[in-house]
Amino acid sequence: MGTVGESVGGVFLVLGLVSRLTALSLTVHMCLGTASADAGTELPLRTVAALLVVLPAGPGPLALDRVLGVEAVAPGRRRPASGRPSAVRSGV
Repeated sequence: MGTVGESVGGVFLVLGLVSRLTALSLTVHMCLGTASADAGTELPLRTVAALLVVLPAGPGPLALDRVLGVEAVAPGRRRPASGRPSAVRSGV
């Protein structure tokens, strides 16, 4: 069950589907798995650190959450006109 959850959660994060909920569920899963396992904890703790960045930041501008309207643009932030990051738009 854990392998399926991690695989599906990883795919959801890459596609940007329900990013915050996925990051939260994977964080809890990794913390519980780390606490109950006798194996190394370095990789799960690094993964948890990366997921804790996604929780407050939310999905990026190219995420399917934004396209489907699941996650709105945060107040005070403008939506890119082309849907691409500004560095790509400006040719930098």
